[in-house]
Amino acid sequence: MSSASDSPSPQTAAIRFQRLRVAVLVLGVLTLLAFAGASAYDAWRSYRHSLVATDREIGNMANALADQTAWSLQAVDLLLRDTASWYTRAIHEIPAERLDDVLATRTAGVRQVRLVTIVDAQGVQRHRSRGSSPARHHPAGSHTFQRYHALRDTRSGDEPGLPRDTPREARVGGDATAAEGNPGHGRGTAPRTG
Repeated sequence: MSSASDSPSPQTAAIRFQRLRVAVLVLGVLTLLAFAGASAYDAWRSYRHSLVATDREIGNMANALADQTAWSLQAVDLLLRDTASWYTRAIHEIPAERLDDVLATRTAGVRQVRLVTIVDAQGVQRHRSRGSSPARHHPAGSHTFQRYHALRDTRSGDEPGLPRDTPREARVGGDATAAEGNPGHGRGTAPRTG
């Protein structure tokens, strides 16, 4: 049989119970801290992942917009070059009163261009793709035309610093306006977008 000395005293049992209670409490707090730490790490990792994914998507969108802009500008450039080439040939083949209509047909498919105007070297409008040319309209006196020619005369090659409202020009070689019955107009005509 067991003796009375083998059973713990009430004070020893209370100390053991107190130790066990503190150990369970510490273990619970550590478990809660581990869950909170894991949740915080997951939230931080998810945030970093979303930042990387967003940066990648913004980069892809920027590349797509840059490519689309380049294609749009190439379409306008092609239209201007083709119109300049066409005009040097068409001036002799198509009656002058039909040139506006033919120019409108040629530019109808290019969404980026609202209006193409053919002007001579002095800036007098000869033909327009939309509507008839205004009577005695002389854009050479306009601020934009004067600023463009001042910049053109001071720079060589392409003018990357031109303001957005400056018309883009493609010069036609030869004296196309002399063939139209306007001798003395110098360097020829230029189609411009408007």
